[in-house]
Amino acid sequence: MKLVGVDRLMGNLRRLQTAVDHGVQTRVALNAAEIVADRARQLAPVDTGRLRDSIGISLTPPREMSFSIRGDGVRVFIGPAADVIYAPYVEFGTWRQAPHPFMRPALDMTRDQVQQALAHGLWSAIKSSI
Repeated sequence: MKLVGVDRLMGNLRRLQTAVDHGVQTRVALNAAEIVADRARQLAPVDTGRLRDSIGISLTPPREMSFSIRGDGVRVFIGPAADVIYAPYVEFGTWRQAPHPFMRPALDMTRDQVQQALAHGLWSAIKSSI
């Protein structure tokens, strides 16, 4: 028995691995995370604007609260900066203040867009390698 095309298949698999390496996955995840961050900024209540302006994306987790997009060894965090210590009180409320959720609704509203951005970004990387 003789297998034909194995060398070509192995070459394509090596190119595919290079196409979706850690750097590409990180870039795609950062782009997708920005969709959630943009929506969270739109939904965040504005008094001084500090909370809204602190919402961003990072490769390291903020201290108080965040959501993340995870891939194969890649994790991108979305949320307010750690120095905006009142962010969880706004999101979840307190015994004296009603909650004003902005992070969870942003994630829920953009779930399909994020999945599409991830799929499109990875597929683009794969197509360009073949």
